[in-house]
Amino acid sequence: MAYLTERWAARFVSELFRNYVVCFVGYSINDPVLRYMMDALAADRMLGESTPQAWAFGYCQSGDELDVAEEWEAKGVSPILYTNSTGSHSALHETLSAWAATYRDGVLGKEQIVVRHALARPSASTKQDDYVGRMLWALSHKSGLPA
Repeated sequence: MAYLTERWAARFVSELFRNYVVCFVGYSINDPVLRYMMDALAADRMLGESTPQAWAFGYCQSGDELDVAEEWEAKGVSPILYTNSTGSHSALHETLSAWAATYRDGVLGKEQIVVRHALARPSASTKQDDYVGRMLWALSHKSGLPA
């Protein structure tokens, strides 16, 4: 009960959003924990505080993307939506593992992206595969090494 009367949980959430980019994984927009966090974030924003954008990986059924995206955005969260026909979340797990490996490898991870895609015929980016954005991110390293 102290987290409500003394507001320490709300202060923790406010500090979290103020100092970090937050990405939710494994929550739905209707989870009580997420609602509590979003209420704390909304209160901070109403007081004029600037907070970094919050993100969430969210599952939705095919065809419901616009409605689900609007629900997340109404809470101040940018959704990264995915669907699956098997009920498995394996593609999400694979994506997060690949991202972790790229970041873990630092500049070498960016170099690997450039090597993998530099000789390929240019293709247009899609929502599912932002080829151009990935290459720009990889090439933007301060050292210039990936280029």
